[in-house]
Amino acid sequence: KPLTEGQAKALAFASRMLAADKTLAELSRKGFDVSIPGSTTGYGVGAAVNAVSGPERQKLEQAKRDFINAVLRRESGAVISDSEFASADKQYFPQAGEQRPVIEQKARNRRIAIEGIRADVPKAKQGEVDRISTGESAGGNSDPLGLRKK
Repeated sequence: KPLTEGQAKALAFASRMLAADKTLAELSRKGFDVSIPGSTTGYGVGAAVNAVSGPERQKLEQAKRDFINAVLRRESGAVISDSEFASADKQYFPQAGEQRPVIEQKARNRRIAIEGIRADVPKAKQGEVDRISTGESAGGNSDPLGLRKK
């Protein structure tokens, strides 16, 4: 049977969060898990920091944005304020100077958030969360627009 609106949203949000978390784990293994101070300030300083950041730092920022937007959009459905975004960044992601136990706690917090939203997806559709989070389309083509390098 078709998903309800709430179930469909949970599937989409959980998929985005899972994909972002996988990217974050991959980057963390390479030593990229903390944002450069000022990189999230938007235009001006943030844009300048982004322009000189390598692809790993840019992927880190994008994965964090995707995770935070999915969590906060699911929780409130409203426009996300700068202060809410900054608070979620501190809640879910390593900050400069934090020790390994805190970084691990934040990784657990992300998993709990993902699983909390994923719980609203019916068991029969759980595989869809994994499929979508890897970028695979329903037809099995992981690059339907031909954007990935071959």
